[in-house]
Amino acid sequence: MFSNYMVGKAFISCNALTQKFGMLDNYEPQKSIRQTIITHARNTYLLVDHTKFDDSADMIIGPFSPLSGVITDEKPSQEWLIFFKENNIAVFW
Repeated sequence: MFSNYMVGKAFISCNALTQKFGMLDNYEPQKSIRQTIITHARNTYLLVDHTKFDDSADMIIGPFSPLSGVITDEKPSQEWLIFFKENNIAVFW
C-alpha cells in the first residue's frame, strides 16, 4: 500500500515506548503500516503523549534509531531526555 511512496517527513504514533524495546504497538496492521512509513521517509517524527513513555504493548514496531525527533505534550523525564540526547533524537514539548 505505502511501499510505492517516498515522503520527506512522516509523523507517526505508537501505543507505547520503552528504552529497551523502542516503539511498540498493539495492532498488527498499524504496526506494519508504521514500519513501512518509517523506511520510506527521509525524516520520521514520533508523536506521543506523556502516558506512552514506559508503557507496554504487544508488538515491537522498531528501534528509535530511524527517528529524527519526538514530539510530546509534556517534558519527558530526565532519563528519557538523556536517552534521546545520546541517540541524537530531537525532543519537542
